[in-house]
Amino acid sequence: MHTDPIMFWQSVLLIAALVVSTGYYILSGKKKN
Repeated sequence: MHTDPIMFWQSVLLIAALVVSTGYYILSGKKKN
């Protein structure tokens, strides 16, 4: 099964960006409150 490395890394970066942004939002929210 051959997967396109470009699409694979795009999905990995997209998921990583979502996790980082969500985690940062939660941490900043906890610090403020």
